[in-house]
Amino acid sequence: MKRTSAGSDLSATIGPRAGADDPPRASGSAAGRAVERVTPAGEATERVLTDLVDTLLAEEFWVPSELRLDSLTQWTAFAGEDATLTALTRTWEAQARALEGTARDVLAVCSWWSESTNSQVCFPVRPAFVQPFRYLTNGGVHAIRRDVGAGSGAVVDTLDPVRLMELVVASCLASDKRDHPGVRQFLALLDETVRQLSWSLDNDIPGQDVLSLSPAAFFRKVEQYASVRDRPFHPVAKAKTGLREPEYRRYLGEFGHDVELRWVAVERARVIAGSAAGAADRGSTPAELLLSGEERGALMREMTDRGLSTDRFLALPVHPWQVDVVLAHLPLAFASGACVPLRTVAGTFQVTSSVRSLAPSDDDRNHVKLPLGIASLGALRNLPAVKLMNGERGQALLCQARVRDEVLEQRLFLCEETTWWGYLPDGGSLFDAPPRHLAAMVRTYPQELVADTGVRLVPMSALSTEITGPDRHLFDAGMRARGTAVSAAGAIALFTEVCDTFFDISLRLYRIGLLPEIHGQNCVLVWKHGRVAGMLLRDHDSVRLHLPWLERHGIGDPHYRIRPGHSNTLYNETPASLLFYLQTLGIQVNLRSVIETLAATYSVAERTLWIAMRDSLREAVETVPFDTDVRTQTTETLLTSTTWPLKLLVKPLLEQEGFSGSMPSGKAVTQNPFRHLDD
Repeated sequence: MKRTSAGSDLSATIGPRAGADDPPRASGSAAGRAVERVTPAGEATERVLTDLVDTLLAEEFWVPSELRLDSLTQWTAFAGEDATLTALTRTWEAQARALEGTARDVLAVCSWWSESTNSQVCFPVRPAFVQPFRYLTNGGVHAIRRDVGAGSGAVVDTLDPVRLMELVVASCLASDKRDHPGVRQFLALLDETVRQLSWSLDNDIPGQDVLSLSPAAFFRKVEQYASVRDRPFHPVAKAKTGLREPEYRRYLGEFGHDVELRWVAVERARVIAGSAAGAADRGSTPAELLLSGEERGALMREMTDRGLSTDRFLALPVHPWQVDVVLAHLPLAFASGACVPLRTVAGTFQVTSSVRSLAPSDDDRNHVKLPLGIASLGALRNLPAVKLMNGERGQALLCQARVRDEVLEQRLFLCEETTWWGYLPDGGSLFDAPPRHLAAMVRTYPQELVADTGVRLVPMSALSTEITGPDRHLFDAGMRARGTAVSAAGAIALFTEVCDTFFDISLRLYRIGLLPEIHGQNCVLVWKHGRVAGMLLRDHDSVRLHLPWLERHGIGDPHYRIRPGHSNTLYNETPASLLFYLQTLGIQVNLRSVIETLAATYSVAERTLWIAMRDSLREAVETVPFDTDVRTQTTETLLTSTTWPLKLLVKPLLEQEGFSGSMPSGKAVTQNPFRHLDD
């Protein structure tokens, strides 16, 4: 790669095209590029491009000597009288002013030399908090070539995410890594993400006064909002490999369609169950927990008519897509009669932001989680029995932690996730494939929350979505419920309240020696009359721990079931490795995505919201009853250290072969966002 240094003469790096390869595919003319995307396909391309460029910068695909950074003044000097480049510069300036009220103080241009296209690839950036710079959305990534001897102007091609990644692979990966199966898979995922995200953006979620809905209907609606964004900042988050367009539109949460459960009768001798699956006071079968009396009667009649005694067989719910596509891969089970598909369709549910979890279409508090043989975030969305077992153990840890802290007893709520069933073939192992494809977990929401008409449950991921309609964001409804005017100041106050609750609960759990997976989908805010009254946790299969601290508080080893030879992130050797998940999932993903959405919605400077978050975190560190040495170390790690950890996304995917049962990841280092505020 041709190396250029920051601040050098950019024109010197753009030479004649003699011997150049064919130019890159163009997704639009730079000169005619609109500031605003008006189609779902265009908006999807820009969103994926934003996440991709930001991730490539954060993960340092370009070493400093190969990545050039020019101020806008330097770039303007390079553009000179060239009409195409001048138009591009003016567009960037307008976008920067719209964001910050200025351009030259905040805008810069990153560029690097692409040998394969004999061009300088460039894109506008602005200062950021999680990493030094981030892509200026809608600025575009452009490959620039100049025919110096021909007297013509610059030739500018605008790159889509796939073409950009192809150039990155060709320029930034070692030659023996470029044809790795993971590279080809990631390029395919990028293409699939753009296409499927465009379908998601083509939804019809009505903007309405959500607080006028019943608590259950409110919850279903805000799950739609959360599903649109999915996992923030991940370049291939929206790809659901295995779903065709009609299936995607039917089975993704943002579309709000009803899903009717299918059922399979499974020999009870082949079923492994959770500790509460047979409790008399909660019903002993999935049908008793999930179906009305009429629906249950129809299911039982079919089993009787077909000679499937309920003493011998248990009816398990199955996602309709799973029946049609995946269960055909268990021919021995069906041929032997151990599993018998039933014709009865019973139970109407709606998909939540987690494509595997379904909410009842009425006010019932029993939800159901089912395996779905698709891939998302580099992982298969099956439902292994071993994860259900670990979920029970994680829930037990959280229950023990609650009674050891009076604030947690009052403000931390837990979904009940000990009622589950899974198919386990005769002689099979928990780590084999079949138990992953046929299972069910009934997730029960706390009665004290569901029965309170003043309570609304809000997944934090729903706060990362702008709404189209009278309400621009859920905070609009929150401010009205508080009796305050909808304003930027009101949004800041609500965000501060969210941070106060999130950090207080998270750090109190950390003090005891555990931390749940606190991304926006798992953390559900308990809103009561417009105030954040607490936090509800769900999906307990990844409650991570630091065993010495747990034992200090009288809590024993949960003895998680971990597949031999596989990486283990549930047990953490040091407090710092446990705190990693607060820094990454909790702050860099969950709260950062809320900040960026609020900044865009209410015209608040992101810096203002980062300061509010920092002050809330600092107060939580000071007020949670840590031992003095732990408080000192926690303050150093979170607030004063110059560096923070970073969770890698793209690099692990490029090294992946096929899809595994968990999201591939890695660790790197980035800047401490709170120290960056001071700098």
